[in-house]
Amino acid sequence: MNDQGLSTNSIHEMFRQQLTVPLPEDFRKAGYSAWGLGIAIAQIPSGAIYLHSGNNGNFQSAFMMDRARQSGYVFFTNCDHGNTFNEKLEAFLSLK
Repeated sequence: MNDQGLSTNSIHEMFRQQLTVPLPEDFRKAGYSAWGLGIAIAQIPSGAIYLHSGNNGNFQSAFMMDRARQSGYVFFTNCDHGNTFNEKLEAFLSLK
């Protein structure tokens, strides 16, 4: 989020829309329309938010960030309720 750890060009490419593809239904419902390098991108009134998640059954994780507001979160769970937790974090932090 603070543009550290990678070259300026790599950071730009990671967050730049690389392609628009048909996304799974849960991503479309959430408003995601494109992918950067490994991250989903959604346009919101303040700019863009970025997300990546993982699901291995009872182990789920995700991150979401709004670079313009310098706000976001990361979580790791050892249960199968990560999607519900993610929705509640989004609502609590008003990221959408």
